[in-house]
Amino acid sequence: MVRRSKRFNLPKPLKIRNLIPVVVLVILGLGVFNWLRAFVVDSPYFKISKVEICVIGRALLTDKTVKELLTVHKGRNIFDVDLKTTRDYIMAHYPEVRTIVINREFPNKLILNIRPRRPIAQVSMYSGFCLVDAEGVILPGVRGLSVEGLPIIKGVDSGLVSACIGRKSNHLGLIRALRLIGIINQMRFSQGHEIHMIDVSDEKNLSFYIEGGIEIKIGGENFRERVAMLNKTFDTGRLDKSQIRYIDLRFGNVIIGPK
Repeated sequence: MVRRSKRFNLPKPLKIRNLIPVVVLVILGLGVFNWLRAFVVDSPYFKISKVEICVIGRALLTDKTVKELLTVHKGRNIFDVDLKTTRDYIMAHYPEVRTIVINREFPNKLILNIRPRRPIAQVSMYSGFCLVDAEGVILPGVRGLSVEGLPIIKGVDSGLVSACIGRKSNHLGLIRALRLIGIINQMRFSQGHEIHMIDVSDEKNLSFYIEGGIEIKIGGENFRERVAMLNKTFDTGRLDKSQIRYIDLRFGNVIIGPK
């Protein structure tokens, strides 16, 4: 005969008494959670009241961009801000911003670490001049006067420039001119000479002008080799620049045209 084990059951009143502390703790925990949530969401302590812009590098942002970015997310709860979405929005709407990192500083501050695009030249237009960076992005704003110290690129259709403001231009002459400027700077020719203007009217036959109005005919290819020849020509110290009208580097040797 199989003996049945006896089941030991607590009296019902004892079970309820044991559950009461647990229920109370759960209710208290939910209450504290809701209070903290309401405090974080609704408290003015966490409303964004300050936006700080830290510019990295020597390039500057336009006054309009600075003014607008200083108000980004003002008054919003700092926990509600999606930093990636904000970054993507700024990159899409402010083309002069090359890179940006956004940080929260609790309780109520955003810090925008921005590296602006640095212009290396200016494109001549009918109505003035547009700045352009090394990647070919035409920066916003048309200036009536040229910017001192930046070479002028002429020969690009003004309509094409206007259509590319805020975007990268694919104009072949402009791309070649920017590549030429990069090589000139890398090879330090620009340290001893001032590049005033680059003419890209003929995309396959670029010319640039240095001090004294001397025209350097450099063509549309082999820029590094041709700038090296130019450096050697000037390093001899035998040139009288006042008597030179042009220097032609397009045919494998140096041709000097006198005035």
